[in-house]
Amino acid sequence: MADMEIPDYDTVTDHAAAQEAKRLVGLYPGNRLKKFSICGNSYWLKRSDRPAIYPVGKLLHGIASPILYPPIIKSSPLRSAVKRTEDEFAKSKALNAVGIPSPPITLVTPTVFIAPDLGQTLYDKISEFLLSHDHQSIDALLRRATASLGRLHAAGLIHGRPNLRDMFEHQSGDIGFFDFEEVPERSMPFADAAARDFWLFAFQLAQYSSSRESAIEALLVWVALAPREATKRVAVYYHDLKTIMYLARFVSKIKSGRDLRQFIGAYDLISQAIEANPKQWHYTKEDAEIEKYSRNKPNIVHRVWYYFCSFPIFSISLIRLTTLVFE
Repeated sequence: MADMEIPDYDTVTDHAAAQEAKRLVGLYPGNRLKKFSICGNSYWLKRSDRPAIYPVGKLLHGIASPILYPPIIKSSPLRSAVKRTEDEFAKSKALNAVGIPSPPITLVTPTVFIAPDLGQTLYDKISEFLLSHDHQSIDALLRRATASLGRLHAAGLIHGRPNLRDMFEHQSGDIGFFDFEEVPERSMPFADAAARDFWLFAFQLAQYSSSRESAIEALLVWVALAPREATKRVAVYYHDLKTIMYLARFVSKIKSGRDLRQFIGAYDLISQAIEANPKQWHYTKEDAEIEKYSRNKPNIVHRVWYYFCSFPIFSISLIRLTTLVFE
């Protein structure tokens, strides 16, 4: 889609909505998102060219990404506004093609598109359940969301930032996805990108599940559906993060913010699930030995890089990845 063309509109309503979107872009030039209604239907307008420049944290993370290790901490590649629109349009079509719900996107300009308003997101639903103390419904919804994420990965697709705010319940009863702003599969192998998706979603399981047992049950739903290599990479990163967890727990005793608490909570959930049954994650003793050797090669350059460069950057990158969930 190097030179993406604006397609003909499928219906008169789509055409009217696109014309209204163009009018709103002129009225609200600084708005990245804008909800509007026309012909009895509600839509969201989204502009990929706002903000006009990347935030400093994301910019630095993106510049450093090519030299970061392990791959899971790499940033989604920095892209132009036109390319971000193309990627979001393409990923929405790809999900629908494999039977995973995603709202149809209508292009207005190369950097502006509209999508129908789908009502409540999963975050909205869970917020209502919390008000009524209906924790059983929350756990059931989280299991369905985790299953949908597993099916997404089994289909060879990546969300990039699976947030409850970016998920919805389709009229068919299936859980769907939207808002595909991150494309980590361009920066790392597919298995690592799927593991990254899983870790980010685990933060929310740690936050909203009624108990550790129900959260682990949801984790294992993903394990049963996701590709073997992706589940194995989750186990590998669990072991890679052991060192940094000592630092995280120490910092949490001094000053514990929400992001840090969720990071520790997600790690503890995954830790318990993996330690209980490593084979279920397709992670064997042989895998552990290979990973241990690769991290401890008798190469002084490798060790200097890891301890004095990669490890500090690793810590900072993890903090940014964690905040993706709560932006």
